[in-house]
Amino acid sequence: MAIILNVELDHHANYASMDEIYASFETFVGRIRPGGALVISADQSGARELAARVSGGEGPRVLTYGEDEGADVRVLAIEPHGLTSEVTVRLAESLGGAEITFTVSVPGRHYALNAVAALTAGAALGVPAHELAPALASYTGVKRRLQLKGTEAGVQVIDSYAHHPTEIAADLEAIRGGAGEGRVLVVFQPHLFSRTQELGTEMGEALALADASVVLDIYPAREDPVPGITSALVIDAAARHGADVTAEHDRNAVPELIAGMAKPGDLVLTMGAGDVTDLGPEILARLQSPEN
Repeated sequence: MAIILNVELDHHANYASMDEIYASFETFVGRIRPGGALVISADQSGARELAARVSGGEGPRVLTYGEDEGADVRVLAIEPHGLTSEVTVRLAESLGGAEITFTVSVPGRHYALNAVAALTAGAALGVPAHELAPALASYTGVKRRLQLKGTEAGVQVIDSYAHHPTEIAADLEAIRGGAGEGRVLVVFQPHLFSRTQELGTEMGEALALADASVVLDIYPAREDPVPGITSALVIDAAARHGADVTAEHDRNAVPELIAGMAKPGDLVLTMGAGDVTDLGPEILARLQSPEN
């Protein structure tokens, strides 16, 4: 059994084209044991293309989920309620034919769709949908995936691992639904020079969904610097899309900066795959300070 949520071009140091991405995924799907199943999105274009490539023959059973009318598990409704969602789906007759509504206890449309993917996998294994629903509702997330780090002075600080433009937009849209009248403030750390070189413009466009953003220097991880590639690519793109965006090269200055910006009711996201996660507790400590 395997689940594939989406297929997009990323990890540019390893993959030069979508054809290379598809080839890698096809190899992965080929490792599913005989009689196994592949659960894959019916809505995302790259996933649809991959499903078409691996369907038929001696490959695994392919089961789709999503809002597409032809999906084996079709999403009929996703209704956000603060930081949770109510999801209604209809299963194909081959999976039991049930229509159920269940709760997803983490925010965002993308997490609701992930839950539907998990439900599809469970149904493929023969678990009745009415037994899957409470198990899905009990899931409250994992570290760094919209993880609440704490609340001080009426400000919630949340950690997000999002570093690809699609992920950034999805997490910001999710948090927007739970922010109420508060603002969404982001501390974003671009991850990898190669990714920023290829997707910096799209990162900036996604950050425009926040009320205000502070962008740090690129976290290099395993890469050496690339001449001319800096976080300015992200900042300039965000500004072109009307974003309130600030460059901050001194990581140690961020807690003070955010504490001065945040007001009760606001949500602060530390966002990225690097050490930006360490700033969450520091921001909370600064918010707690009598000087704030």
